[in-house]
Amino acid sequence: MKQFHPLLLILPAVFLIVFHTGCVKDRCGGIVCLNEGLCVDGQCTCPLGYDGPVCETRWSDQFTGTWQNEEKTADSANNISFRESVIFIREAPLASVFLVDSLEGSDSIVCEISGRHSFRFRAQYSRDSSFFIEEGQGVLDTLTGVITAGYTFHLHNSRRTSEMKWRALP
Repeated sequence: MKQFHPLLLILPAVFLIVFHTGCVKDRCGGIVCLNEGLCVDGQCTCPLGYDGPVCETRWSDQFTGTWQNEEKTADSANNISFRESVIFIREAPLASVFLVDSLEGSDSIVCEISGRHSFRFRAQYSRDSSFFIEEGQGVLDTLTGVITAGYTFHLHNSRRTSEMKWRALP
């Protein structure tokens, strides 16, 4: 009687494992994600602050430019005021931050990216401490291109809220 050799089972099993794993395609082969993005299943996953197919675009690029600001402000006694102004949105050194400036010469307002089309206002004081932003957030409507934003702030020790709509100017 011939003796059974265990290699006859092990060798085909090893061949099948090697052959099977050799057929799995690397979907990220040849894809280079920029700005520390990671390729996952053939697509780049971008770090906060970047967007685009290969993370090539700064997220704040969708906001950078001149905007018409329509603002409604209410104080703690519910006195409401309306105003229109022009604001400028510009990049900051960090890709996850952008700055909002006005024509009135006030300090830049610092905004941080919080999602794909959303941001939040950083808690911040003006240089002379007369103005303090407590909290706030904003979102870009990708269909209309309008940014809706709002924040709570203190002006000369009076707490107020502001609701804004920003429309890009040509």
